Amino acid sequence: MSGSMVKLSPAHIATYIKNAKEKGKPYVIFTGAGCSLSAGIPLAGKLIEEIKQKYPTQAMTAINIGSNDYGQYMACLTKDERRELIRAYVDGAKINWAHIVLANLMKEGFVNRVLTFNFDNILGS
Repeated sequence: MSGSMVKLSPAHIATYIKNAKEKGKPYVIFTGAGCSLSAGIPLAGKLIEEIKQKYPTQAMTAINIGSNDYGQYMACLTKDERRELIRAYVDGAKINWAHIVLANLMKEGFVNRVLTFNFDNILGS
C-alpha cells in the first residue's frame, strides 16, 4: 500500500474520535485556508493581487526579487497596511459549518484544541 492513501468513512473517523475521548486523549485539530475561505477570507493569491493593486510601490520589493510568495508581499507592508488590507475581510467574515462542528466537538470533549494557520479569529468568535 506504499504511496496510496487510506480513505476512511465518516463512521470510521467518528470511531477514532470517540475512542480518543474515552482514553482521555482528545484530538487536536489543525485548520488552514479552506476553513477561512468558505467564511469569506480570500486565499493568499488574491491577497497578493490586492497588494499589487493597492500598494504598488511596496509590492515592487517582492516583484524585484522575483517572488510570488505571500509572506514576501505581506512583509513589504507596514503593520498598519496589513491590518487595513485584511480588516474588511475579517469584519465581513461569517462562521460556517466547519466552525460550528469544531465548536461542538470541543464543547463535547472530542477535540482538545484547534490550531490554525489563519490570520482571522473566526473560530474564536
